[in-house]
Amino acid sequence: MGAGPSAAGLPQEVAAGTPGPASPRRRAFTLVLRVLGLLLLAWVLSRVPWRDRAHLAGGEVIAGTILEERSDGSFLFLPAGEGAGGERRFLPADLAVRPRGLPAVEEGVATLSRRLRAVPTLLVLLLAAAGVVIAALRWRLLLRAQGILLTRREALSFPVLGNFFNQVAPGGILGGDVLKAVYASRGRGNAAGCAVGVFLDRVVGLFGTVVLACAALLPRWNDPRFHGAAVLSYGVLLGGLAGVSLVLSRRVRSALRVERWVPRVPFVGGFLAEADAAVLLYRDHRGAVVLALGVSLLIHAAWCVANALLGGMLGIDLTPGDWFAVVPPILVVSAIPLFPGGWGMGEASYVLFLGLLGVPPAPAVAVSVLGRVMHVVTALPGGIVFLGRRR
Repeated sequence: MGAGPSAAGLPQEVAAGTPGPASPRRRAFTLVLRVLGLLLLAWVLSRVPWRDRAHLAGGEVIAGTILEERSDGSFLFLPAGEGAGGERRFLPADLAVRPRGLPAVEEGVATLSRRLRAVPTLLVLLLAAAGVVIAALRWRLLLRAQGILLTRREALSFPVLGNFFNQVAPGGILGGDVLKAVYASRGRGNAAGCAVGVFLDRVVGLFGTVVLACAALLPRWNDPRFHGAAVLSYGVLLGGLAGVSLVLSRRVRSALRVERWVPRVPFVGGFLAEADAAVLLYRDHRGAVVLALGVSLLIHAAWCVANALLGGMLGIDLTPGDWFAVVPPILVVSAIPLFPGGWGMGEASYVLFLGLLGVPPAPAVAVSVLGRVMHVVTALPGGIVFLGRRR
Protein backbone atom coordinates (compact mmCIF):
# COMPACT_ATOMS: atom_id res chain seq x y z
CA MET A 1 0.00 0.00 0.00
CA GLY A 2 1.05 3.59 -0.54
CA ALA A 3 2.21 5.98 2.11
CA GLY A 4 -0.06 8.27 4.04
CA PRO A 5 -1.44 11.47 2.65
CA SER A 6 0.75 14.50 2.31
CA ALA A 7 -0.14 18.01 3.34
CA ALA A 8 -1.42 18.64 -0.14
CA GLY A 9 -3.96 15.86 0.22
CA LEU A 10 -2.22 13.51 -2.22
CA PRO A 11 -0.27 10.38 -1.35
CA GLN A 12 3.35 11.18 -0.54
CA GLU A 13 4.63 9.27 -3.55
CA VAL A 14 2.38 11.31 -5.84
CA ALA A 15 3.20 14.61 -4.23
CA ALA A 16 6.88 13.85 -4.58
CA GLY A 17 6.54 13.23 -8.29
CA THR A 18 4.42 16.20 -9.23
CA PRO A 19 5.59 19.74 -9.96
CA GLY A 20 5.77 22.31 -7.21
CA PRO A 21 3.06 24.82 -6.47
CA ALA A 22 1.78 26.68 -9.51
CA SER A 23 2.96 30.23 -10.02
CA PRO A 24 0.50 33.09 -9.41
CA ARG A 25 0.32 33.68 -13.16
CA ARG A 26 -0.55 30.05 -13.83
CA ARG A 27 -3.16 30.00 -11.05
CA ALA A 28 -4.69 33.19 -12.45
CA PHE A 29 -4.79 31.70 -15.96
CA THR A 30 -6.45 28.53 -14.66
CA LEU A 31 -8.98 30.61 -12.76
CA VAL A 32 -9.81 32.60 -15.90
CA LEU A 33 -10.40 29.37 -17.84
CA ARG A 34 -12.67 28.03 -15.10
CA VAL A 35 -14.68 31.26 -15.01
CA LEU A 36 -15.03 31.25 -18.80
CA GLY A 37 -16.19 27.64 -18.70
CA LEU A 38 -18.69 28.39 -15.95
CA LEU A 39 -20.04 31.44 -17.81
CA LEU A 40 -20.35 29.44 -21.02
CA LEU A 41 -22.21 26.66 -19.22
CA ALA A 42 -24.53 29.20 -17.56
CA TRP A 43 -25.23 30.85 -20.92
CA VAL A 44 -26.07 27.53 -22.57
CA LEU A 45 -28.35 26.48 -19.72
CA SER A 46 -30.11 29.86 -19.83
CA ARG A 47 -31.07 29.13 -23.44
CA VAL A 48 -32.54 25.75 -22.60
CA PRO A 49 -36.34 25.58 -22.13
CA TRP A 50 -36.98 23.70 -18.91
CA ARG A 51 -40.73 23.74 -19.68
CA ASP A 52 -42.46 23.21 -23.01
CA ARG A 53 -42.61 26.31 -25.24
CA ALA A 54 -44.79 27.47 -28.10
CA HIS A 55 -43.34 29.97 -30.58
CA LEU A 56 -46.17 31.98 -32.15
CA ALA A 57 -46.18 33.66 -35.52
CA GLY A 58 -46.33 37.11 -33.93
CA GLY A 59 -43.04 36.52 -32.10
CA GLU A 60 -44.56 35.66 -28.71
CA VAL A 61 -43.07 32.69 -26.85
CA ILE A 62 -45.36 30.97 -24.33
CA ALA A 63 -44.07 28.53 -21.70
CA GLY A 64 -46.31 25.80 -20.37
CA THR A 65 -47.19 22.17 -21.06
CA ILE A 66 -47.99 20.37 -24.29
CA LEU A 67 -51.20 18.44 -23.67
CA GLU A 68 -51.76 16.93 -27.10
CA GLU A 69 -50.44 17.02 -30.66
CA ARG A 70 -53.28 16.38 -33.08
CA SER A 71 -53.24 14.79 -36.53
CA ASP A 72 -54.06 18.10 -38.26
CA GLY A 73 -50.81 19.63 -36.96
CA SER A 74 -52.45 21.63 -34.19
CA PHE A 75 -51.43 21.56 -30.52
CA LEU A 76 -53.41 21.68 -27.32
CA PHE A 77 -51.27 23.73 -24.94
CA LEU A 78 -51.68 24.75 -21.30
CA PRO A 79 -49.81 28.02 -20.60
CA ALA A 80 -47.87 28.24 -17.34
CA GLY A 81 -49.99 29.58 -14.49
CA GLU A 82 -53.27 28.52 -16.06
CA GLY A 83 -55.49 25.92 -14.42
CA ALA A 84 -58.01 23.50 -15.89
CA GLY A 85 -59.99 25.17 -18.64
CA GLY A 86 -57.13 27.50 -19.58
CA GLU A 87 -55.96 25.32 -22.47
CA ARG A 88 -55.24 26.96 -25.81
CA ARG A 89 -55.30 25.36 -29.23
CA PHE A 90 -52.62 26.47 -31.67
CA LEU A 91 -53.26 25.83 -35.36
CA PRO A 92 -50.31 25.52 -37.79
CA ALA A 93 -51.07 29.07 -39.00
CA ASP A 94 -50.68 30.38 -35.43
CA LEU A 95 -47.16 29.03 -35.09
CA ALA A 96 -43.87 30.59 -36.12
CA VAL A 97 -41.68 29.22 -38.87
CA ARG A 98 -38.32 28.86 -37.14
CA PRO A 99 -34.88 28.68 -38.81
CA ARG A 100 -33.12 25.37 -39.56
CA GLY A 101 -36.38 23.47 -39.19
CA LEU A 102 -36.58 23.96 -35.42
CA PRO A 103 -40.06 23.03 -34.11
CA ALA A 104 -42.48 25.83 -33.27
CA VAL A 105 -43.74 23.84 -30.28
CA GLU A 106 -40.82 22.27 -28.41
CA GLU A 107 -40.63 20.01 -25.43
CA GLY A 108 -38.76 21.20 -22.35
CA VAL A 109 -36.27 19.28 -20.23
CA ALA A 110 -38.97 18.22 -17.75
CA THR A 111 -40.99 16.54 -20.51
CA LEU A 112 -37.93 15.00 -22.15
CA SER A 113 -36.75 13.44 -18.89
CA ARG A 114 -39.90 11.31 -18.80
CA ARG A 115 -38.86 9.66 -22.07
CA LEU A 116 -35.88 7.83 -20.56
CA ARG A 117 -36.13 4.05 -20.47
CA ALA A 118 -34.15 1.62 -18.36
CA VAL A 119 -32.70 -0.73 -20.99
CA PRO A 120 -31.27 1.88 -23.44
CA THR A 121 -29.94 3.92 -20.51
CA LEU A 122 -28.18 0.86 -19.07
CA LEU A 123 -26.72 0.09 -22.51
CA VAL A 124 -25.32 3.63 -22.74
CA LEU A 125 -23.75 3.21 -19.30
CA LEU A 126 -22.16 -0.08 -20.39
CA LEU A 127 -20.77 1.56 -23.54
CA ALA A 128 -19.25 4.34 -21.42
CA ALA A 129 -17.68 1.82 -19.03
CA ALA A 130 -16.35 -0.26 -21.93
CA GLY A 131 -14.75 2.86 -23.37
CA VAL A 132 -12.81 3.42 -20.13
CA VAL A 133 -11.51 -0.16 -20.10
CA ILE A 134 -10.56 -0.18 -23.79
CA ALA A 135 -8.81 3.20 -23.45
CA ALA A 136 -6.78 1.74 -20.57
CA LEU A 137 -5.61 -1.06 -22.85
CA ARG A 138 -4.65 1.53 -25.50
CA TRP A 139 -2.53 3.40 -22.96
CA ARG A 140 -0.83 0.18 -21.87
CA LEU A 141 -0.03 -0.59 -25.52
CA LEU A 142 1.59 2.81 -26.06
CA LEU A 143 3.65 2.53 -22.87
CA ARG A 144 4.85 -0.93 -23.87
CA ALA A 145 6.41 0.63 -26.98
CA GLN A 146 8.50 2.73 -24.57
CA GLY A 147 9.64 -0.40 -22.76
CA ILE A 148 7.37 0.48 -19.80
CA LEU A 149 5.53 -2.66 -18.76
CA LEU A 150 2.45 -2.34 -16.59
CA THR A 151 0.56 -5.17 -14.98
CA ARG A 152 -3.07 -5.55 -16.00
CA ARG A 153 -4.12 -4.24 -12.60
CA GLU A 154 -1.94 -1.15 -12.96
CA ALA A 155 -3.02 -0.60 -16.57
CA LEU A 156 -6.64 -0.46 -15.42
CA SER A 157 -6.38 1.18 -12.00
CA PHE A 158 -4.16 4.12 -13.04
CA PRO A 159 -6.45 5.27 -15.90
CA VAL A 160 -9.51 4.76 -13.68
CA LEU A 161 -7.82 6.97 -11.07
CA GLY A 162 -6.97 9.57 -13.71
CA ASN A 163 -10.49 9.43 -15.11
CA PHE A 164 -11.86 10.22 -11.65
CA PHE A 165 -9.81 13.43 -11.51
CA ASN A 166 -10.66 14.25 -15.14
CA GLN A 167 -14.41 13.94 -14.67
CA VAL A 168 -15.16 14.54 -10.99
CA ALA A 169 -12.38 16.07 -8.93
CA PRO A 170 -10.86 19.56 -9.29
CA GLY A 171 -7.93 19.73 -11.68
CA GLY A 172 -9.62 18.70 -14.90
CA ILE A 173 -7.93 16.74 -17.66
CA LEU A 174 -4.39 17.82 -16.82
CA GLY A 175 -4.72 16.80 -13.18
CA GLY A 176 -5.87 13.27 -14.03
CA ASP A 177 -3.22 12.79 -16.69
CA VAL A 178 -0.45 13.96 -14.36
CA LEU A 179 -1.52 11.39 -11.79
CA LYS A 180 -1.49 8.63 -14.43
CA ALA A 181 2.03 9.54 -15.50
CA VAL A 182 3.34 9.80 -11.93
CA TYR A 183 1.93 6.48 -10.80
CA ALA A 184 3.13 4.72 -13.96
CA SER A 185 6.68 6.07 -13.54
CA ARG A 186 6.89 5.15 -9.86
CA GLY A 187 9.73 2.66 -9.40
CA ARG A 188 10.49 2.58 -13.12
CA GLY A 189 12.73 5.62 -13.48
CA ASN A 190 11.26 6.75 -16.80
CA ALA A 191 9.16 9.80 -16.00
CA ALA A 192 9.67 11.28 -19.48
CA GLY A 193 8.54 8.09 -21.21
CA CYS A 194 5.43 7.87 -19.02
CA ALA A 195 4.59 11.52 -19.67
CA VAL A 196 4.99 11.02 -23.41
CA GLY A 197 2.83 7.90 -23.24
CA VAL A 198 0.03 9.81 -21.52
CA PHE A 199 0.34 12.71 -23.97
CA LEU A 200 0.37 10.43 -27.01
CA ASP A 201 -2.62 8.57 -25.63
CA ARG A 202 -4.51 11.87 -25.65
CA VAL A 203 -3.28 12.76 -29.13
CA VAL A 204 -4.17 9.36 -30.60
CA GLY A 205 -7.60 9.55 -28.99
CA LEU A 206 -8.22 13.00 -30.47
CA PHE A 207 -6.86 11.93 -33.84
CA GLY A 208 -9.17 8.92 -33.85
CA THR A 209 -12.10 11.25 -33.24
CA VAL A 210 -11.09 13.44 -36.16
CA VAL A 211 -10.54 10.50 -38.54
CA LEU A 212 -13.97 9.12 -37.68
CA ALA A 213 -15.54 12.53 -38.26
CA CYS A 214 -13.82 12.98 -41.62
CA ALA A 215 -14.97 9.55 -42.81
CA ALA A 216 -18.58 10.26 -41.80
CA LEU A 217 -18.56 13.77 -43.27
CA LEU A 218 -17.10 12.83 -46.66
CA PRO A 219 -20.42 11.68 -48.20
CA ARG A 220 -22.08 14.80 -46.73
CA TRP A 221 -19.60 17.24 -48.22
CA ASN A 222 -22.24 18.98 -50.34
CA ASP A 223 -24.71 19.34 -47.47
CA PRO A 224 -24.37 22.92 -46.14
CA ARG A 225 -25.60 21.84 -42.71
CA PHE A 226 -22.35 19.93 -42.17
CA HIS A 227 -19.91 22.53 -43.54
CA GLY A 228 -18.97 23.83 -40.08
CA ALA A 229 -18.23 20.34 -38.77
CA ALA A 230 -16.28 19.52 -41.95
CA VAL A 231 -14.10 22.63 -41.74
CA LEU A 232 -13.27 21.87 -38.11
CA SER A 233 -12.59 18.16 -38.64
CA TYR A 234 -10.54 18.39 -41.82
CA GLY A 235 -8.67 21.41 -40.46
CA VAL A 236 -7.64 19.53 -37.32
CA LEU A 237 -6.74 16.46 -39.40
CA LEU A 238 -4.46 18.41 -41.75
CA GLY A 239 -2.93 20.37 -38.88
CA GLY A 240 -2.28 17.16 -36.93
CA LEU A 241 -0.65 15.43 -39.88
CA ALA A 242 1.56 18.46 -40.50
CA GLY A 243 2.56 18.60 -36.82
CA VAL A 244 3.44 14.90 -36.67
CA SER A 245 5.49 15.20 -39.85
CA LEU A 246 7.43 18.15 -38.45
CA VAL A 247 8.15 16.43 -35.15
CA LEU A 248 9.28 13.13 -36.66
CA SER A 249 10.92 14.34 -39.90
CA ARG A 250 14.70 13.83 -39.80
CA ARG A 251 15.24 16.62 -42.33
CA VAL A 252 13.16 19.14 -40.39
CA ARG A 253 14.77 18.18 -37.09
CA SER A 254 18.23 18.51 -38.64
CA ALA A 255 17.40 21.90 -40.16
CA LEU A 256 16.05 23.17 -36.83
CA ARG A 257 18.93 21.56 -34.89
CA VAL A 258 16.47 20.18 -32.36
CA GLU A 259 19.03 17.95 -30.63
CA ARG A 260 21.24 20.96 -29.93
CA TRP A 261 18.84 23.52 -28.44
CA VAL A 262 16.25 21.33 -26.68
CA PRO A 263 18.64 20.24 -23.86
CA ARG A 264 19.56 23.90 -23.30
CA VAL A 265 16.04 25.06 -22.47
CA PRO A 266 16.27 26.57 -18.97
CA PHE A 267 15.03 24.43 -16.05
CA VAL A 268 13.34 21.72 -18.15
CA GLY A 269 15.91 21.06 -20.88
CA GLY A 270 16.93 17.67 -19.53
CA PHE A 271 13.35 16.47 -19.24
CA LEU A 272 12.46 17.80 -22.71
CA ALA A 273 15.45 15.97 -24.20
CA GLU A 274 14.29 12.71 -22.60
CA ALA A 275 10.73 13.33 -23.75
CA ASP A 276 11.94 14.07 -27.28
CA ALA A 277 13.87 10.80 -27.34
CA ALA A 278 10.77 8.99 -26.08
CA VAL A 279 8.69 10.46 -28.91
CA LEU A 280 11.20 9.32 -31.50
CA LEU A 281 10.91 5.74 -30.25
CA TYR A 282 7.50 5.57 -31.86
CA ARG A 283 9.10 5.85 -35.30
CA ASP A 284 10.15 2.24 -34.76
CA HIS A 285 6.80 1.20 -33.29
CA ARG A 286 4.37 2.45 -35.91
CA GLY A 287 2.33 -0.71 -35.62
CA ALA A 288 1.55 0.08 -32.00
CA VAL A 289 0.45 3.61 -32.92
CA VAL A 290 -1.74 2.34 -35.77
CA LEU A 291 -3.31 -0.26 -33.47
CA ALA A 292 -3.92 2.42 -30.83
CA LEU A 293 -5.60 4.55 -33.50
CA GLY A 294 -7.85 1.63 -34.42
CA VAL A 295 -8.79 1.23 -30.75
CA SER A 296 -9.64 4.93 -30.64
CA LEU A 297 -11.94 4.57 -33.63
CA LEU A 298 -13.73 1.74 -31.83
CA ILE A 299 -14.16 3.81 -28.65
CA HIS A 300 -15.55 6.84 -30.45
CA ALA A 301 -17.80 4.77 -32.70
CA ALA A 302 -19.30 3.20 -29.58
CA TRP A 303 -19.91 6.67 -28.13
CA CYS A 304 -21.64 7.76 -31.33
CA VAL A 305 -23.96 4.78 -30.88
CA ALA A 306 -24.50 5.78 -27.24
CA ASN A 307 -25.48 9.30 -28.34
CA ALA A 308 -27.86 7.88 -30.92
CA LEU A 309 -29.51 5.79 -28.19
CA LEU A 310 -29.88 8.81 -25.92
CA GLY A 311 -31.16 10.95 -28.76
CA GLY A 312 -33.65 8.29 -29.80
CA MET A 313 -35.11 8.16 -26.30
CA LEU A 314 -35.42 11.96 -26.30
CA GLY A 315 -37.25 12.03 -29.63
CA ILE A 316 -34.37 13.34 -31.78
CA ASP A 317 -34.99 12.14 -35.32
CA LEU A 318 -31.53 11.74 -36.83
CA THR A 319 -30.01 8.90 -38.83
CA PRO A 320 -27.04 6.91 -37.43
CA GLY A 321 -24.87 8.57 -40.08
CA ASP A 322 -25.89 12.00 -38.79
CA TRP A 323 -24.76 11.09 -35.28
CA PHE A 324 -21.41 9.81 -36.59
CA ALA A 325 -20.98 13.10 -38.46
CA VAL A 326 -21.69 15.47 -35.55
CA VAL A 327 -20.56 13.67 -32.38
CA PRO A 328 -16.81 13.50 -33.24
CA PRO A 329 -16.55 17.29 -33.93
CA ILE A 330 -18.40 17.88 -30.66
CA LEU A 331 -15.82 15.72 -28.86
CA VAL A 332 -12.98 17.71 -30.45
CA VAL A 333 -14.40 21.00 -29.17
CA SER A 334 -15.19 19.46 -25.77
CA ALA A 335 -11.51 18.61 -25.35
CA ILE A 336 -10.79 22.30 -24.68
CA PRO A 337 -10.32 22.18 -20.87
CA LEU A 338 -12.22 25.27 -19.74
CA PHE A 339 -13.97 23.28 -17.01
CA PRO A 340 -13.40 19.78 -15.54
CA GLY A 341 -14.88 17.09 -17.75
CA GLY A 342 -15.39 19.53 -20.63
CA TRP A 343 -18.57 21.01 -19.11
CA GLY A 344 -19.65 24.18 -20.87
CA MET A 345 -17.83 23.62 -24.15
CA GLY A 346 -19.59 20.29 -24.61
CA GLU A 347 -23.07 21.68 -24.02
CA ALA A 348 -22.43 24.64 -26.32
CA SER A 349 -21.13 22.26 -29.01
CA TYR A 350 -24.17 20.00 -28.79
CA VAL A 351 -26.49 22.99 -29.13
CA LEU A 352 -24.49 24.33 -32.08
CA PHE A 353 -23.91 21.20 -34.14
CA LEU A 354 -27.23 19.48 -33.43
CA GLY A 355 -28.99 22.81 -33.93
CA LEU A 356 -27.66 22.88 -37.49
CA LEU A 357 -29.66 19.69 -38.06
CA GLY A 358 -32.85 21.16 -36.63
CA VAL A 359 -32.55 19.80 -33.09
CA PRO A 360 -33.88 22.21 -30.43
CA PRO A 361 -31.59 23.27 -27.54
CA ALA A 362 -33.42 21.28 -24.84
CA PRO A 363 -32.88 17.76 -26.24
CA ALA A 364 -29.39 18.73 -27.47
CA VAL A 365 -28.31 19.77 -23.98
CA ALA A 366 -30.12 16.78 -22.49
CA VAL A 367 -28.05 14.39 -24.62
CA SER A 368 -24.87 16.17 -23.53
CA VAL A 369 -25.73 16.21 -19.84
CA LEU A 370 -26.93 12.61 -19.79
CA GLY A 371 -23.73 11.52 -21.52
CA ARG A 372 -21.65 13.36 -18.95
CA VAL A 373 -23.61 11.79 -16.12
CA MET A 374 -22.73 8.39 -17.58
CA HIS A 375 -19.05 9.36 -17.67
CA VAL A 376 -19.18 10.61 -14.08
CA VAL A 377 -20.75 7.34 -12.94
CA THR A 378 -18.02 5.33 -14.68
CA ALA A 379 -15.38 7.61 -13.11
CA LEU A 380 -16.54 7.06 -9.51
CA PRO A 381 -14.58 3.79 -9.05
CA GLY A 382 -11.45 5.92 -9.44
CA GLY A 383 -12.29 7.55 -6.12
CA ILE A 384 -12.20 4.13 -4.49
CA VAL A 385 -8.81 3.47 -6.09
CA PHE A 386 -7.53 6.81 -4.83
CA LEU A 387 -8.69 6.17 -1.27
CA GLY A 388 -7.23 2.66 -1.37
CA ARG A 389 -3.79 3.95 -2.35
CA ARG A 390 -3.82 6.46 0.50
CA ARG A 391 -4.00 3.76 3.18
